[in-house]
Amino acid sequence: MILVRDRTLPGQSQYVLIREQKPFGMFDPAGAIESSRRDSKQSRHYRELAKRVEKLDLPDELRRYNRVHQTLAEERKTEGGHALPRVRQIGMSDDMQALQAQLETPNQNPVERIGAGEIVDAKGEVKKLRTREEILKARQAERDAAPKLPEYNVKMGPRVTEDLLKKSDMEMAERAMEAARQRRRSDR
Repeated sequence: MILVRDRTLPGQSQYVLIREQKPFGMFDPAGAIESSRRDSKQSRHYRELAKRVEKLDLPDELRRYNRVHQTLAEERKTEGGHALPRVRQIGMSDDMQALQAQLETPNQNPVERIGAGEIVDAKGEVKKLRTREEILKARQAERDAAPKLPEYNVKMGPRVTEDLLKKSDMEMAERAMEAARQRRRSDR
């Protein structure tokens, strides 16, 4: 439900009750129309409020609120018997004041600025990472230091390739021809 201020008579506040309707389907144009109507009604209400209500100074309002409650607390105290209501204070709570004091003390472990490519190891020492060029030089040095394999004098002749498919197809064809000849001889 939504309470919306309707046209008011001077000295009276009058609200109109608007009941929320069930949601519409995803592509139902009636839902878009209803949503637009609600948005425009809400915007109109906000514009009317903005015309009538002046800007609020929150710290001043809190001080005024505390003064009123302080006078009420003093009146109740003079009457006796009633407990004093809690008065709101403008400022930080005890926990926030303790946190503020903790933040104001200097840090026992100051921040250590390290450059690009530097890391802090487990012992707390700053070490520089190797660059790509240094890594490549180290790898090349390892390759150069490795024992070299002896050179072999092996000469290779021209490569001879056989087409195994052709060879097997020809053999199968010859076997089939021989089997056919054998059948002809036996048929005669």
